[in-house]
Amino acid sequence: MLTFEKEFSRRGYPVLSIELRGRGASMQGMSYDSPEVFDVRENLLDSPYELDTMAAIEFLATQRGIDPEKIALVGEARGSRSTLIAAASDERVKSLILISAYDPDDTMIQAAKMLKIPVMLIDTETNWATPGTLQIHELLERGQLMIYPRLGHSHHIPYFHPEMPAFMGDYLERMLPPGEPAYQYVEKPFQ
Repeated sequence: MLTFEKEFSRRGYPVLSIELRGRGASMQGMSYDSPEVFDVRENLLDSPYELDTMAAIEFLATQRGIDPEKIALVGEARGSRSTLIAAASDERVKSLILISAYDPDDTMIQAAKMLKIPVMLIDTETNWATPGTLQIHELLERGQLMIYPRLGHSHHIPYFHPEMPAFMGDYLERMLPPGEPAYQYVEKPFQ
């Protein structure tokens, strides 16, 4: 579990983390370099990642203890595209956090223009993806921007700026105050 997922759970927010197709366990035993996985993984614009995110929203909205009208999404790097598109197409999503929203295409640009919900964008000064994050920020009606000094790609931010998960949790609490916790996070090591 990522550091921000632990932080959200600690604050009483239920967390559902997904692996987009062509990543992690979604490969279902296929090699990372197999043609099928490579095609999905590397063709960002042709891969329907947003369908994975939309399916996750549908699943989450049916779970006991979840308010289906108070869903927040977090997308990082490639996941920022699917998260942005899914949020623009589903009114149940009330808040969004995007980390390194790189290479905005026409679909992302249209989604950003459509959004009326609060969106926090996070990136670093030295990330090659930062221009995309800035472009999306300019298009948003209710966007907030946090650019961390130095660093590289977004995966490094929590390691060099350990306050980031708490910063994200504070933002989420301002946008969607938690109700009674539906679940409690308990960390158990793999056996």
